[in-house]
Amino acid sequence: MFAQLLLVAVSVRYFGIAIPILLMALYGVQNFYLRTSRQLRLLDLEAKAPIYSHFMHTQKSLSSIRTERRQSEYQKRNIELLDLSQRPFYLLYSAQRWLTLVLDLIVAGMAVTVVTLMLCLPGESFAGDAGVALTNIMSMSMSLRALMTFWTQLETSIGAVSRVRDFERDMPKASRTQSLVGTEDWPRRGELCLDEVTIAAE
Repeated sequence: MFAQLLLVAVSVRYFGIAIPILLMALYGVQNFYLRTSRQLRLLDLEAKAPIYSHFMHTQKSLSSIRTERRQSEYQKRNIELLDLSQRPFYLLYSAQRWLTLVLDLIVAGMAVTVVTLMLCLPGESFAGDAGVALTNIMSMSMSLRALMTFWTQLETSIGAVSRVRDFERDMPKASRTQSLVGTEDWPRRGELCLDEVTIAAE
């Protein structure tokens, strides 16, 4: 991306003046989007936790659910949790679409600036320079989008690693020195007696 900016600045004189303004605008967009995306990722993780726990509970007690004929109740609860878990995901998707729109508008503003400079300074540039500048600006849109997306994913991954580290640090560690040898008063043998036990179906 910086190489493309350098090519545009070399091809079009006075465009270098706009580069600091462009970098400040990109920093502002990235800062705003990163904060929003990080919070939406946290909301997404929190919204998915109930559906995972419900799924695990359903899987463990599947035979009981079928015996008591409560499948429809569990399916309804699963659909409700699924709907709730999708809300932050759709908001995150909307934020990503917003980022794409803003970056495309910034690139369009750069293209308008380049064309305006070439028209206002006709003796300063050539057709080849204009082609190089406009080609690099158009391909810079994809580079900007990839840079912002990967930067955000990196920040999100670092946040996930930090949460795992905090979870591991805060969890009490189980004692590994437990003895499996019984004491002297430990019974040497045992038995289980079932007396007058009846089983009936409801």
